Amino acid sequence: LGSSVSQLDCSRLKTFSISGVDLDDKILCNFLAKTSQLENITISGFRSLVKFGEDFINGVDFSKLKNLELTDCTISAEILGKCLAKAPNLRKLKIYDNKPYID
Repeated sequence: LGSSVSQLDCSRLKTFSISGVDLDDKILCNFLAKTSQLENITISGFRSLVKFGEDFINGVDFSKLKNLELTDCTISAEILGKCLAKAPNLRKLKIYDNKPYID
């Protein structure tokens, strides 16, 4: 699946939703890094999103993001804060059933 994802043209993708898929978090981050028009992101069930937190923050363009939903993920407050700081157009935020990351 990783090589298939790397070949996709995602530059005009506006909505991305993923849940219950056995996908390496690094592949997810690399995929999202190829998008620049995302307005809606829904991620559910990624327990180790925090491991690639800096990749997630630095690689993904959040400037057009309007809606963010994180469910059943493990993410630190620091990484979440950095996401939100890079999303000036964010209008709707849903965060539930997430596990705090404790180092």
